[in-house]
Amino acid sequence: MPPFRVLVVDDDPDILTILNDNLILDGYEALTAATGKEALARFEEAQPDVLVLDLMLPDMDGLQVCRSIRRASQVPIILLTAKDGVSDKVLGLESGADDYLVKPFDYLELAARIKARLRRGGAYRKLSAVTRVGAWELLPQRREVAVAGRTVRLTKKEFD
Repeated sequence: MPPFRVLVVDDDPDILTILNDNLILDGYEALTAATGKEALARFEEAQPDVLVLDLMLPDMDGLQVCRSIRRASQVPIILLTAKDGVSDKVLGLESGADDYLVKPFDYLELAARIKARLRRGGAYRKLSAVTRVGAWELLPQRREVAVAGRTVRLTKKEFD
């Protein structure tokens, strides 16, 4: 089975590097973005299984990114941010996030939260093997269809 995809969005290049390297070591496919616009584009193209999102981005608020993604997907979203006030946490969770982790953080805790979200993500992602029929491949874990190795873009309803 292909590895789970984790998209990390943060404007701090050190955090992106550390998380990218650790996620790869843990067997994930790690994707990164440094801005909100880049995050939305990467999300659309890669359809990650989990999103780790900073709230303070240079071009747009992380809450805007969260709300935009939540309108289109039920992917688990973990906010990873320096904002530690109760009202910040409440606003983040009410904006569609599933979890909230305050910086500085320990990678082991983030990794455990990612695993927990993937375990509980049954409604979002059913784990099963790739189904192949001739040149067709059905990848339910990524909600993708490929024909002769090329991904076919489908809406959620078309895939269902």
